[in-house]
Amino acid sequence: LFDFTYAVLEALDGSQRTLGVFCDLSKAFDCVNHFLLIEKLSYYGIRGVPLDWIQSFLEGRKQSVNITQQVGLSACPSWLETKVGVPQGCILSPVLFLLYIND
Repeated sequence: LFDFTYAVLEALDGSQRTLGVFCDLSKAFDCVNHFLLIEKLSYYGIRGVPLDWIQSFLEGRKQSVNITQQVGLSACPSWLETKVGVPQGCILSPVLFLLYIND
């Protein structure tokens, strides 16, 4: 970050044109379409058992939110299946995400 700021300030001091392109990838893991990811993995040559394993790893995952209102009282809705996203905290997720956005 320091090097970037220094380079921008140097360019501005030298009356050079300065351009910055920034990409916000927050919540990016939550937006991965399972179908498109599987198609891309197949395109990159991942087929057979490894592709089937990744597909079964992604599909059929469920999540729930438990809200505790008071001591002893809680509201827990039913489990919902996740249709998009890769699991956060999983060692495979960053690799899957990078393959997903590699166009």
